[in-house]
Amino acid sequence: MKKSYTFIANWKMYFDFNESMNYATKNLDSIISLADLSNASIILCPSFPMLYPLTQIFRQTKVQIGAQNCSDHTKGPFTGQVCAKTLNQMGCKSCIIGHSEIRRYKSETDEMISKKFEMLLDDGISPILCIGESELDYKNGKTLEVINEQLKRVIEIVSYSAKKFNGLPIYIAYEPEWCIGSGKTPSNDKLETIFAWINAQTQKHHSISNWQFLYGGSVDVENAVRIGQISYINGFLIGKMSTNFELFEKIVKSTILGNNN
Repeated sequence: MKKSYTFIANWKMYFDFNESMNYATKNLDSIISLADLSNASIILCPSFPMLYPLTQIFRQTKVQIGAQNCSDHTKGPFTGQVCAKTLNQMGCKSCIIGHSEIRRYKSETDEMISKKFEMLLDDGISPILCIGESELDYKNGKTLEVINEQLKRVIEIVSYSAKKFNGLPIYIAYEPEWCIGSGKTPSNDKLETIFAWINAQTQKHHSISNWQFLYGGSVDVENAVRIGQISYINGFLIGKMSTNFELFEKIVKSTILGNNN
């Protein structure tokens, strides 16, 4: 049986409005072709102003549009924030939460992230939960301790939210902080151990949820093939590399071809 993968392009704030539109229209047919591959799912995560235009551009295709973040509130005096309900109304199918950049720069806590997680489920949006440790924690052997703290609240939510799922994918993206933009990636042995542990934690509620495990952090054409061999990995969360369509396309195709021959 061929292995299927999800490739999530997190554009961060690398594109302005015009650059985002140019990327989508210039590469339109090629992006659609990638999403039409039998064992590849493509999710594009642009900045907030681009969400509605891109959902319209790709509305009759298999390409999905996701948000880069959402508020942990439903409504009220929260200037500059966007709630999950609005994302749903724009046609977003998924949303990144808990990214290390938001945790670090906006002092986001696990409690705030768990609120976002539950609100996304309430509005039928797949959470893309980012977890990962610092380089110091990695060197001190605290990886599992750190990601356990980041995961435990959302696993509790899953345990009492069975009726909300209806097959909705829940993405867990392991992104070591020390790998993002550094060119470094953990060895396959390390990743096998980490993803086996993540699977064991989520397997407790496997029957009521559709867990998908992703890797993120300095993903490129070469290491995607290697990392894609890990049994529990279902895809990748790709940052700056995804803003170059030729490289993004190579990552998708090389991963699929390299692991399904």
